[in-house]
Amino acid sequence: MENLIKTKTIQVATTYLQMTECPEFEVTKKKMVNAVRLFQPYLDYYKFLYQAVGKDLNWIDRLLMKDDELSKYINSPKTEIYVFHVHGAPIGFCELDKKVKDEIEIVYFGLVPQFRGKGYGKYLLRRILMKAWSYKPDRVWLHTCELDHPIALQTYYKVGFEKYDQKMIEQRVPEDFVF
Repeated sequence: MENLIKTKTIQVATTYLQMTECPEFEVTKKKMVNAVRLFQPYLDYYKFLYQAVGKDLNWIDRLLMKDDELSKYINSPKTEIYVFHVHGAPIGFCELDKKVKDEIEIVYFGLVPQFRGKGYGKYLLRRILMKAWSYKPDRVWLHTCELDHPIALQTYYKVGFEKYDQKMIEQRVPEDFVF
């Protein structure tokens, strides 16, 4: 099926962050908040989560992929997807990529708009970091750009990520996007 999203490319400042040691913090369980791993996620549910979290942030990269390519990626044994829930309802997700030996990339991490800025992100990020570090990688890394939520970068710093690079990259966005 042909992609119907019309796009353009813009330059965005992108910050690359990493951890090379497991952070020392305790993750106290929050009542009615959890992260559940999806095993063999089906494509429509993944796209629902992706759009629920990223639509207002202009996330479109996964929507530009062919369905069979995306399905193969999200169902790879090197990809782990976690869905965040509050009172049983999905409020966000995280995608871990373990394809490079001894490192884990947090490819996507986000919450639906109404749960941002309320402390859930920091808590769930810490939970995901504990999971990532349980694999004993040499580093856990991610990147964020100026299109992401304004508090994303400060949240990453608060849990212990450190900047190791920053550069301008070309990012595809919807054609009607105004920067």
